[in-house]
Amino acid sequence: MTERIEKLIKQLKSKEYKKLRRVEEEPGMEELYTLDGYVKIFKAFIEKETPIIHQGDNFGFNISVSYKPGQLSGNYTPNYYRVLTCGLDEIRREVVEKVSKEECEEKIQFGKAMLECLDVFLKLCEDYRKLAEKQGNKQLYAALCKVPHKGAESFYEACVFMKICIYFLRAGFTNHLGLGRFDQYMYPFYKRDKENGKTNEELLEVLEEFFISLNKDTDLYRGVQQGDNGQSMVIGGFDKNGNSMFNELSRLCMEASLELNLIDPKINLRVGKNTSDEIYELGTRLTQKGLGFP
Repeated sequence: MTERIEKLIKQLKSKEYKKLRRVEEEPGMEELYTLDGYVKIFKAFIEKETPIIHQGDNFGFNISVSYKPGQLSGNYTPNYYRVLTCGLDEIRREVVEKVSKEECEEKIQFGKAMLECLDVFLKLCEDYRKLAEKQGNKQLYAALCKVPHKGAESFYEACVFMKICIYFLRAGFTNHLGLGRFDQYMYPFYKRDKENGKTNEELLEVLEEFFISLNKDTDLYRGVQQGDNGQSMVIGGFDKNGNSMFNELSRLCMEASLELNLIDPKINLRVGKNTSDEIYELGTRLTQKGLGFP
């Protein structure tokens, strides 16, 4: 664990960052289950948000008000890889094209509602980009010059885009938000960085900071208990031909979880009859610490 990660953990556990939240009265949620009401409440929430980048934070996108909007039930794991690779501008273009060709009025209104939500959120992303530039956070500023408008290229950019997606979906009243097969859809970005000369130590630091960022604002998610927010990731497993899918990033995720010893993200390790003893032993180290879901 680097000195920088140690400082970020201390900052997280001090909970001092929560003092930057504004106190806001929770809006009435009776309109949440109508399309117009959903858009109205979502836009009101985003427009009240103020970009905040904590000291030493290279991710941002933490909730700045003291309430969390109501939630829709269920567990969600969206197609992160598609969004991470194509960017929100492409998603927006596809929605505009479909709306222009659609004849069903209900679907047209739904598409327009999607565009309204995207536009208000992209404005907030632009405000974050400007703040990163103003604060001299060159790393985050450079990432936000690309994502979320365009697809990510580096592992760091992909992690920033992931944090943006999570923030966006949480603001959209998602209750339990899963991370899916993180080691599979993030592996191309990890592999590209390795090919470009990044070391495992450098990438581990990025991953650990991303994991730390997932533990901010969890007190605002309405679960049964803190940590009951769906932020679980599945790693390892096998493909349809029985070949192991456990890769270098799978191992890095487990190592990061062991070092940080934080609630989120929850590690779900897929195993089978051909899982090696080494991987089982690594999994038992998580179990020994009370982490993961063996």
